Amino acid sequence: MSGLQQCYSTTTRWTACAAGATPPAQVCLPPRRLNMSRQILHTASPLSHSRLSNHRGGLPIRQPLSTVAVKAVVPRVEQVGSGAYDAKTNNRYWERRPVPMVSRLIVIGAELTRWYAQSMLLKLKLNPQQYGKAGAPPDFAPTPASLMREMLCRLGPAFVKIGQALSSRPDLLPPAYLMEFEQLQDRIPPFPNDQAFQVLEAELGVSVSTLFSSFSPEPVAAASLGQVYRAKLRGSPGQPDMDVAVKVQRPGVAQSISLDVYILRWAAAVLRQVRKLNTDLPALVDEWASSLFRELDYRTELDNAERFKALYSHMKEIYVPCMFKDFTTSQVLTMEWIDGVRLRSASSAERMEAVMRRAQGGSGSSSSSSS
Repeated sequence: MSGLQQCYSTTTRWTACAAGATPPAQVCLPPRRLNMSRQILHTASPLSHSRLSNHRGGLPIRQPLSTVAVKAVVPRVEQVGSGAYDAKTNNRYWERRPVPMVSRLIVIGAELTRWYAQSMLLKLKLNPQQYGKAGAPPDFAPTPASLMREMLCRLGPAFVKIGQALSSRPDLLPPAYLMEFEQLQDRIPPFPNDQAFQVLEAELGVSVSTLFSSFSPEPVAAASLGQVYRAKLRGSPGQPDMDVAVKVQRPGVAQSISLDVYILRWAAAVLRQVRKLNTDLPALVDEWASSLFRELDYRTELDNAERFKALYSHMKEIYVPCMFKDFTTSQVLTMEWIDGVRLRSASSAERMEAVMRRAQGGSGSSSSSSS
């Protein structure tokens, strides 16, 4: 748009407002800005004089304009936590909101300080031999590992995801921490049922009793992003009800994760600068955040399951549950209920036994792992 068109558009907006014909979403400029626009228009082109003024001594004389309704350009509302992750958008969003960012930093710092102090007290009060490589204190006593697991749960989904990732890294953590962090897979404290039902009904557009003939009063499992209920989906006339698993996303989880990702990215940049590391730590955080944000849309999980079923359903050893697309949204996932044993649970005993042997084996096991 040229400077002349911009001036005329600005003038007509104000004139339409002054005439009492303000259309929806119209922008009105104050009279001082209007006068400046008319002066610019007068200077810009002699053709504009016939629309805005007559000449007397070289000075413009304003004449009323006809009422014109001009659509204003509505600024795009910046959103975060929805759709794909974009580091620039996320940074720009939270840079303009320092209060929640600082508040969150205080919470994280307080939790870390609390865990460190409690861990030091435990090491002073309990027998130091109980904290050897071979094991941990008795089950009834808290340990630094259990206290850290509880801290991650309190800090929210992003930190729980970090604990889940570390639970499969025996090369980074001792066995006591691996055993505790494994509980973060599906033994997270659930959020209230009334909030889950509100999300469920808001996403599906109908009440729970309309779609399901029965619904478990409590979740059967809870994880970092949501929790799962067992229900019976009402069948069509003449068809029996079907057992289904309904996963409901935690309210506000996307906003919480986006803030924590911003803080972690900032901390990674500071650490890289202080330690003078060659590794691009913020880029690693961005890659992790991208995969995490993809998990927030349950429709992606449904598409992946259907694709997996199309590729491997011919194999008798593999069974993929049916997915109900009509009852799945970005925050609700409905799938066929399957009784079975998780692969992680089936092999956890053998894996932990191998981890314990590795921890006690010394240099022999470490050399084999490095190869």
